[in-house]
Amino acid sequence: MSEAAEKPELNRVYEVPKMKGPELRVVRLKGGQMIACQVISDTFFGVEIHYDSRVRRSEPCVKPESACPGCQGKKPKKILYYLHVFSNHHGQCFVELTHATMLRVTEILEGEPSFRGKCLELRRTAADNGRMLVKMCETMVPRTNLPKPADPENTLRYLWEWGRK
Repeated sequence: MSEAAEKPELNRVYEVPKMKGPELRVVRLKGGQMIACQVISDTFFGVEIHYDSRVRRSEPCVKPESACPGCQGKKPKKILYYLHVFSNHHGQCFVELTHATMLRVTEILEGEPSFRGKCLELRRTAADNGRMLVKMCETMVPRTNLPKPADPENTLRYLWEWGRK
């Protein structure tokens, strides 16, 4: 028997294929979790959403109201905010903030022309729906060395369509 017949050739892979899904993930802090991050965004991205408690999912609120399934179904509405950030644990990602948390962030950064380059520590209290504590921390990377800010809209659209087709 020849040596080639005994040892079949491996089907080698020389490139790492991209994962399906959005380029950047959305980080939603659960109870007791914390993220220390540097803000890449110049400002926040706010979006009105409806929350469907039966399936524990958010869905976008769209214009006009007559075309919005959430408005037509009289589902509760709220605003969520997203910042493009970098953290050592998650890399580049979008962090999701509630209205109360975004108010606190804007208080802390009052008078600043841009959020870009600011470092934040966000910590959720024990419950998944608990308060989010916000504090400034030391800058990690000079503002000029940060990547270009990303818009979360495509990521959110992808997530809202996840598993519905």
